[in-house]
Amino acid sequence: MLKSKLFARHEPASGGAHAAALTIQKTGNSVIFGHIHRIQEYQSVMLDGRCHRGITPGWLGDQKHQVFDYVKGHHQWSLGFSIVTVLPDQSWYCQTVHIIVVKGVYRCVFGNKVYTN
Repeated sequence: MLKSKLFARHEPASGGAHAAALTIQKTGNSVIFGHIHRIQEYQSVMLDGRCHRGITPGWLGDQKHQVFDYVKGHHQWSLGFSIVTVLPDQSWYCQTVHIIVVKGVYRCVFGNKVYTN
């Protein structure tokens, strides 16, 4: 991703309740991915000092829409997204933005500013 050592893909390399951790264990790389519609981040430092992170930033959608009526576990889905910044030295930083719904209003905070729908 942008010449960094962060890989981006749709699906995790491994699923389950700990998909972020299992994905970096299986790939041996830092990976940001979607597909599971939950917010997770896991970090693992290897014996040689390399640090890997598995990140899944949630999803952008409306689980109350009738198209999702067939999905039994969508109440566990998390609304959110990530902003990844890659510096010229190829290091990268990820900020996950959580979206919270309160009384039908979608809100998130980024850069100390509250955004609503």
